[in-house]
Amino acid sequence: MLKIILSDIEYNQCEEIKNITTIKTKGCVKVFYPKNQKQLIFLYNLLSINNIKFALVGGGSNVLISDRYTGYIVSLSKMRKNILIRGNSVIVCAGVKLSDVYKNCQDNGLSGFEKLATIPASIGGAIRMNASFDGSQISDHLVWIKVLRNGKIEKIFRKDLMFGYRKGYSKGLILSAKFTLRAKDRDEIRDEFMKNAIVRLSSQPQGNSFGSVFKNPRSVSAGRLIEECALKGKRQGGAIISNKHANFILNTDNASFGDVLYLIQLMKKEVYKKFKVRLEREVKIIK
Repeated sequence: MLKIILSDIEYNQCEEIKNITTIKTKGCVKVFYPKNQKQLIFLYNLLSINNIKFALVGGGSNVLISDRYTGYIVSLSKMRKNILIRGNSVIVCAGVKLSDVYKNCQDNGLSGFEKLATIPASIGGAIRMNASFDGSQISDHLVWIKVLRNGKIEKIFRKDLMFGYRKGYSKGLILSAKFTLRAKDRDEIRDEFMKNAIVRLSSQPQGNSFGSVFKNPRSVSAGRLIEECALKGKRQGGAIISNKHANFILNTDNASFGDVLYLIQLMKKEVYKKFKVRLEREVKIIK
């Protein structure tokens, strides 16, 4: 069965993890690169039906992959980046980056992605975690999503979906989504994006990272709790807890999966020890 897949879908027996994640840890894994929805559905169903271990990766942010992972990675990074704009509505394939949606919307005078565009994620990943920034959530403008569930494509409307803080849709494979936005002057949209981009750049470290490692507990910042445990600047191998924002881990020198995982576990352990708060990871670990 796998020979049939390999003949139709791009495959790399030893793809470097740094090429498919934003934390860019070392090592390699087996990766399939479907190019369109038909290939993706075929591959997803084939692997699922045959109980073959696999994991989906979109933009590769908020993902830590072990170099000892024995299953397959299905990367959406080479999927067709279809964006269809009709009036105030936008239909987007799951693999499209939020920044690319923003650019298309800005060109067409549609407002709604100015804040979200600063998040390094794809549409599918953003909906799965209900990505947000400064009060703007991906679910705010959502009309429906198309998903592959139990071998069938379904359309699920916003009213039938439950979203919360860093909590989105997680029961099937997201294929595409429709959003309704509002018309606005293109220059105003650009100015709003620039304002939010500057805020993010000034408050968050730049470099190879996930973005935030942990969700914020109720009424308190995870970064503040980690900082008060004196963990800023803590290093393990090639990874370091950022001196600028303690809820970020940076890969500064070819860090391994183990280096980064050690720091994640240390942050969680020390915060619980000092504050009796159990931090919840935003990062998905594939091992």
